[in-house]
Amino acid sequence: MTDLKRQDELRTQLETFGDPRKTWRWREGDPDYVASLKLTPNDVPQLLAVTREWVERTDWPEDEAGMSVYAPMHAWRSLAQLKAADAVSVLLEMLGPMDERMDDWHLEEFPHAFAWIGPAALDLLEAYLREPLHPEFARICVAHGMQEIAAAHDEQRDRVANSLAQQLEPFEQQPASLNAFLVSSLLKLKAVSAVDVIERAFAADAVDVSVVGNWNQVREELGVEGQGLVPESLASQRLHPLFPMPPADISLPSHRSSHPPALGRDRRRIERKRERRNRKRGRRR
Repeated sequence: MTDLKRQDELRTQLETFGDPRKTWRWREGDPDYVASLKLTPNDVPQLLAVTREWVERTDWPEDEAGMSVYAPMHAWRSLAQLKAADAVSVLLEMLGPMDERMDDWHLEEFPHAFAWIGPAALDLLEAYLREPLHPEFARICVAHGMQEIAAAHDEQRDRVANSLAQQLEPFEQQPASLNAFLVSSLLKLKAVSAVDVIERAFAADAVDVSVVGNWNQVREELGVEGQGLVPESLASQRLHPLFPMPPADISLPSHRSSHPPALGRDRRRIERKRERRNRKRGRRR
């Protein structure tokens, strides 16, 4: 049961951490929310309630210079550092609404939250990733979270690599960008065992090379020769920087917007690429 008095107290304390862009090292333990706020597992229900406000609350202050709106972000970071497994389902529930309104904070924040929570998060993350009805970039976020768990917990590396490789198997039914991010995570995990499905995905031209590079680059990074399934025209296809990246210094236009994180920029580039392709198809018709 949520203690409303303690919830309000925590929200007030979380507000003092201010602009979350200035405390990005939280993933490395700085700030240490647990020590700073003297948090215990008893605070989990209250922190979950504050976290949910990010997608549920509509009565935000008009003053966009105020930092009170960012209390939910500091709340989910606190839950992560508490290693609160109960937070996983709540963060997953938030992915859909955040994706719908193009709020890309989850792409940068949630994978590291999952990593802090650790192996206890994997069952729910694997189930979410398998569901094709979930938004594409929400699933990419989850795959990245699984990768971060494996990086932080080496004993989970094989499990995560196998899960990501299995998710790549239906590559012909999945967006090429999702396939590319799956390949990217497998590369970071040095998952040589996944080379067969990766090569087949490239052979089917089902991987967005602007995200992960072409097959020749991927197999070189994996240190394998491959089976020769990928035609040279695909294996060595050039990467075209179709759109410029957004400027590094972007002001804060509203309480739910931010400087786009790395995956957020990838998302915007991929969507602009799709729009241009669709316009071309429309002109041809």
